[in-house]
Amino acid sequence: MVHASAAGAATVDPSTRTSARVNFQSQAATAPAGYTADYGQAWSDTTGSGWLDDNTSAPASLVGNGRQRNSSVSPDKRYDTFIQMQQTTASTGGTLTPGRWEYALANGTYDVTVAVGDATAYNSTYTITAEPGTPNAVTVIDAVKPTSAAPFTTVTKRVTVSDGRLTLSPRGGVNTKIDFVDVVAVPSTPTDTTAPVATVSLAGDQDGTGAYTSDVTVTAGATDEAGGSGVAGITYSLDGGPALPYSGPFAVADAGAHSLTVTATDGAGNTGTATTSWTRATSEPAGTLVVSSPDDAVLGLPTSRLIFSTVKSRPTPPARAFTFTNTGGTALTLSGLATGGEDASSFALAPGQPSSVTVPAHGTTNVQVVFTPTDPTNCPTSTNTTAIADMIRKATLTYTTSSGAGSVDLSGVVTCNVEGNNEPTLQQVTDSLGYNVKTYRTYGNERFLGAQRYQAGSDEVYSPYFTAATPGTPVTLTPVAHYGSRNTAASGYGRTGWIAQGAVGATACSSTCKQLFTFPGDTSSSYTENQKLMPAVTGTTSFTPTGGFGLYHGDYGDVNYTDDGFNLARTTTGATISPAHYVHSIRVYPAYTADRTLIPGTWIVGVDITRVPAYKNNDFEDVVFVLRNATPAVPAAPQPGAATTVNLAAGGTVGSGCQVTGFDGVVPNTAGTQCNAANLAFTSAGLQMTSTAGQFPNGNQQNALYKSFDASTGPFTVTARVKGPITTLSQPYQQVAAFFGPDQSNFVKAEIEYQGTGTDPHATFFFDEKGTAKTIATTSLPGVTSASTVDLIIKANTSVPDPIASTSDPNKVRGYPLDQVSVYYSIDGGAAVQIGTAPVSPADVSKWFSRSARAGVLVSGGGSSTPYTATFSRFAVTAG
Repeated sequence: MVHASAAGAATVDPSTRTSARVNFQSQAATAPAGYTADYGQAWSDTTGSGWLDDNTSAPASLVGNGRQRNSSVSPDKRYDTFIQMQQTTASTGGTLTPGRWEYALANGTYDVTVAVGDATAYNSTYTITAEPGTPNAVTVIDAVKPTSAAPFTTVTKRVTVSDGRLTLSPRGGVNTKIDFVDVVAVPSTPTDTTAPVATVSLAGDQDGTGAYTSDVTVTAGATDEAGGSGVAGITYSLDGGPALPYSGPFAVADAGAHSLTVTATDGAGNTGTATTSWTRATSEPAGTLVVSSPDDAVLGLPTSRLIFSTVKSRPTPPARAFTFTNTGGTALTLSGLATGGEDASSFALAPGQPSSVTVPAHGTTNVQVVFTPTDPTNCPTSTNTTAIADMIRKATLTYTTSSGAGSVDLSGVVTCNVEGNNEPTLQQVTDSLGYNVKTYRTYGNERFLGAQRYQAGSDEVYSPYFTAATPGTPVTLTPVAHYGSRNTAASGYGRTGWIAQGAVGATACSSTCKQLFTFPGDTSSSYTENQKLMPAVTGTTSFTPTGGFGLYHGDYGDVNYTDDGFNLARTTTGATISPAHYVHSIRVYPAYTADRTLIPGTWIVGVDITRVPAYKNNDFEDVVFVLRNATPAVPAAPQPGAATTVNLAAGGTVGSGCQVTGFDGVVPNTAGTQCNAANLAFTSAGLQMTSTAGQFPNGNQQNALYKSFDASTGPFTVTARVKGPITTLSQPYQQVAAFFGPDQSNFVKAEIEYQGTGTDPHATFFFDEKGTAKTIATTSLPGVTSASTVDLIIKANTSVPDPIASTSDPNKVRGYPLDQVSVYYSIDGGAAVQIGTAPVSPADVSKWFSRSARAGVLVSGGGSSTPYTATFSRFAVTAG
């Protein structure tokens, strides 16, 4: 910046001036106490202050531009006076030359306070820049427009002076009026090059050689020189290990020789070190730290975690605790306890919980944590009622011991509100519990899982009954989520228990039901236990079954079972839906760890609490349990596909007990005479089967050969290829068939049947349930007598779309499984022709669509004494 100077005058040495208090006023006014008056004098080297032309930098007088208002609006006299730095033509006296003010100062840094304003006029735009046109330029007053409510503005800014003068310019403003200036030097900080002094001391019991016979307590410290930058941090390294932050004294329990280095760092980055070494002579082994939580026994995960839940805007839920157990004979110190990870701010140490604790030898210490979640986002709205909110919070509790750093998992759910779509999905529940389980079908909806009996593409296992994985030891069934009932336990709701496999009368949950517990209950949806993870129960969560068992949960007037055969659908008035249908109200999933390792004997059980299809939303998170020490009562047979396909034309053998190549057995009949090996033989064309005189398919049928397969995992197709031509059917009800069903009283057949003289053989869809037979559909086959092959086909599907058409079901999630079965035939490899289709929905649906279902082939004389022979060249059960 260019400065003017008054020639021949004595010059003030700016290095002697480090502060200023100047009041700008009229010439006649008296300066406020402690201030030097300035009434517009031109710059003078003698005084080292004054005004210059803001355009030319030449000394300029602004005498006459000063004012004193004597106004009650002014806070004090400093504000009552001012100089117009940019006087306008509307003013009288003084000069129109815009002026800037300068003051000789020692180079350095200053806190500069500038006040502007006029008690009686507001026709200005105030702008003042310190050190304009230099790298040190700072805008102190930035285009401020006064008002009657705020006529004055006072601002303090830090300014660096490097040319021996403080300069204040109004350039950019309009009629800027300056009241006073305060200048205060900022003390300089000398460069710190001195290292801090680190210290370390040891404490403990010693023997005569100086070796320690107890845990050694290490205390570190550091000091910095007077006026230095101060100690910024201390770290320590034990036995050449990583540098760890030091937060307080800690104990070293391990026997043997040890060395330790303490490093102190000051604010300027200087470091100082201290080292020490010692020997621990004790023979007591060092302790091992074990971390546990009250949730571990329930979840069965390999690592410990604490589970929390709350509802947005509710008070902070109670603290929960990890337990740290020391298995050794010497104390262990945990230091640096803190929350970290993805959602660290949603968790915290409980009030009063120290960040450093000691775990005594062979003892335990609890560390309390609270859930303080950030609010959920993407909550449901009136225009997006099915939104799935971001409500899961995950973090870790971290800590440091003498052996290094450690951490344990924290997780929680914070819902947008209570009930309905504010609740978490089943997938969110399992994720927050620490499991890696797929709960919904690949093509499905995470919130509404649907009415299908099986979720293809999910991890679901359709198992109506279980046995104890370790017989004779207790099975546990523990609720891990409750987002459903608002009813009270006293009203009979929230009942949970088990039922022995084979028990009858279970639809009313009679004495066959073994109740374990209820929920504490409350009629308010805001009741804590009705909307949370890890809810409390009244009763027991363990039992010791002696055989197979199923599970049940009763709520909202219904009891729902793992055996769908008890889940009879009803109307909103309580009447049974006609025809009968059986809803799927409980889904079961194997439990997997985060890395998809199966947890043996552990299952996740999700309940949808009603059997009324019009009310069901099929979200299966109303109540969620963890079942432990359990295994499906029926082992899984092979999945439909290559393992359930046999080329009978390739040949095979028939054993005396009807052990037939490609099949797993013979369906038992009512007489116990189901095997007649003499009527079975392999030929070059395939498996030849001959009927026995007087046999009927739904009673004393012989040689109903079956293949076992898993029918619980989705749609499947049974195909039996019959060698043509079909010309020897001659007696009523003689038939060749493919069948699907658990026994000779419960099956579906796709058959070619003789129905009378002068008629063509017919393709028939036949259904027998508990010994009651009916023909679903039948059609004539005029071309079958010349066919080379005829395929008999049964397609079954437990994942048929919802059958309820209702405007109250916009998400199309209500309803029940149809258990659809369709029967087809195909001649000479042509297109399959449908005979008929029907929603079978048998009462023993869990047996029909089980993990070890049956499908196979048979020939029958239909009671005739005339044998009938047919040949099968291929049999298969395939997916889809």
